[in-house]
Parts: sequence; structure tokens; C-alpha cells
Amino acid sequence: MSGNLKQIDAGSGSVVGVNNLNEVFILEDNIFTKINISLKHFSVGPAGQLGVNTANNIFKFQSGSFIHLWSLLIFHPTC
Repeated sequence: MSGNLKQIDAGSGSVVGVNNLNEVFILEDNIFTKINISLKHFSVGPAGQLGVNTANNIFKFQSGSFIHLWSLLIFHPTC
């Protein structure tokens, strides 16, 4: 991987990141491997590896590929 990551997350034995071009990377054997999807945020944790694209669709990385879970993530700020 060349360049920098704008976002990085680690948890549940995984390290993932996203660069400024919204390219997704997963750390495997101490090498960041590019995954074929465009996401603005990618996170890992007990629920698995989840990401959000620029259209605010939510995806889960499972068995080597991304599965579309929900469309249009909407943030509702609290007062």
C-alpha cells in the first residue's frame, strides 16, 4: 500500500483502514491488502467488519466479500 490511511481501526484480531480515495485495506501477514470496494469508513469489532460508503449504505465483510446490509444510514442528532 502506498500513501496514508485517513481512517484506521483495530479490534477482534483485525486491523483495517481507508485511504483518501476511499479504498479499503485489511492487514494480512503484516501487509495491507486492498479490498475491492469503496468505503468512507470501515470498522471492526465483536459484530464483525462493517463499512459505510459515500451513499451511506452499510456493508459487512464476510467470507472474503462485502454483503449489503442496509441502505441510507441516517444520523439523528439528539438535543
